[in-house]
Amino acid sequence: MLVSGDEDLPAREDLGERRKKHELQILKRLRDDDEADVDVDDDGEENTEEVQGSEDEFYREVKQQRAACISAKKDKKLRYISPVPSSAKDEEETLGEHNRRRITYEMEKNRGLTRYRKKLTKTARKKYKLKHQKAVVRRKGQVREARRPSGPYGGEVSGINVNISHSVRFH
Repeated sequence: MLVSGDEDLPAREDLGERRKKHELQILKRLRDDDEADVDVDDDGEENTEEVQGSEDEFYREVKQQRAACISAKKDKKLRYISPVPSSAKDEEETLGEHNRRRITYEMEKNRGLTRYRKKLTKTARKKYKLKHQKAVVRRKGQVREARRPSGPYGGEVSGINVNISHSVRFH
């Protein structure tokens, strides 16, 4: 059984309850500031009493869940070894735990019937980049590009000849 990241967190108490616990801890510390709650066992070891006994339980639960998660990951890694061989002799060698065949790469990825994609348009970014380039080329056929002047006035591209001058008489 795999455990997700959120399942190992304990359920949080209400803000009011947490605040009350915190205030009680502070009051207890102030009262017991002079006297330390230290007991001596039969072995001669000192044990300090915890304010909350639930902390030990919490840490124990977290340790167990972490161990379960690590073992699940190890099991998962053992599954993914190699594709299923073609011959019967090799099949006996690739049997894993509990006499089951290991899964193949195809099974692991589980892509199903996906269509073939061109190398240029596999990723969306590249596809839209090429699409934009094509649109720019098409637009050049519709709208003429503004030409920048180079050097002295050379006339208009639309047909004005610089070398010819027409004079008009005024009456």
